Amino acid sequence: MKKLYLFPVILFLFLFTKCQSGSNQANETNAKALPVETLGSNNSAYADDQQLNQDDDDDDDGQRPEDVMKVQKFLRYFFKNDLQRDLIQPTSRQFKLQCADLNADGKDEIFVGLTGPYFCGSGGCTFLLLDHTGKLITKFTVSSYPVIVDSTFTKGWHDLLVQSQGKFHRLKFTGTRYLSNPSLAPITDFLPSKKLLSVFDSWEEKKAWHVF
Repeated sequence: MKKLYLFPVILFLFLFTKCQSGSNQANETNAKALPVETLGSNNSAYADDQQLNQDDDDDDDGQRPEDVMKVQKFLRYFFKNDLQRDLIQPTSRQFKLQCADLNADGKDEIFVGLTGPYFCGSGGCTFLLLDHTGKLITKFTVSSYPVIVDSTFTKGWHDLLVQSQGKFHRLKFTGTRYLSNPSLAPITDFLPSKKLLSVFDSWEEKKAWHVF
């Protein structure tokens, strides 16, 4: 008789143990699956962050941060004395840059447009041309924007058409540099063309300004 009473108890314990084992197995399966799903989610977020970081490598105006840094470094060194003496006003401590490969070597030269009372006067403004490493090629004076990169070449470099005193002057490469004062170069009858690169054509756009 005792055996008959014990049988349901043993059966209950057996079924209870079986259920617990199945439940633990399911939990283990879920626990193993969760990191995989989480990892997939994190990878997606990481990829998005990477894309954002890559997008941040370029400024809104398409200028490369490394070029901006080259120009900043050059300007701080070149005008170091006047900067230390506070002779360059905050309104003059701004610049624009635009890159162009002037000698077809696959490396961009850098045009640097300057502004403010320190760099500009009644005759025009100063702008610079740097090589791809950030070294000075020519410091131009008494000039107005834009600067046109012509399709003609001299000694392997594009001629530049630079405005001075309301007229375009043709500047030719000498072998090491361009003439710094465009008013001394021959006047050219320039007709605007969309086929030619116009440097600093959008001079008034505020988003392209950088400080040094």
